[in-house]
Amino acid sequence: MFGIVQCIVIPSHTEASALAKEIRPEWVLRIEGKVNKRPEKNINPNVPSGDVELEVMAIEVLNKSENSSIRT
Repeated sequence: MFGIVQCIVIPSHTEASALAKEIRPEWVLRIEGKVNKRPEKNINPNVPSGDVELEVMAIEVLNKSENSSIRT
């Protein structure tokens, strides 16, 4: 399967929560979790996966990207 889904990190998943604070754009991750139905007030009808979210249980950093800087 492929697509876009919102991932949520719950503080009780302590390892995933701690690592989520370090993640930067463009990093390559492997995420394990549980698909949950989103609360009615959070459903987004504008995206195909707008009625579900992934509750993150574990994160593995596969590759970190270097911070790019603008060069003139």
